[in-house]
Amino acid sequence: MLLAEIKKDCDADHKKQVKIWYHELIDMADKSGPFYQMLIPQMTQMVDEL
Repeated sequence: MLLAEIKKDCDADHKKQVKIWYHELIDMADKSGPFYQMLIPQMTQMVDEL
């Protein structure tokens, strides 16, 4: 699903939940390894655009 479609279909509660899940994912990525850590900036940008 494209980011524009996600943004269109999400209400404020969905966006809050995505941000909560994102922070949990970041915590796991920090513990996982370098591959996931490389994805953090891209994921951050996508979540910030919500």
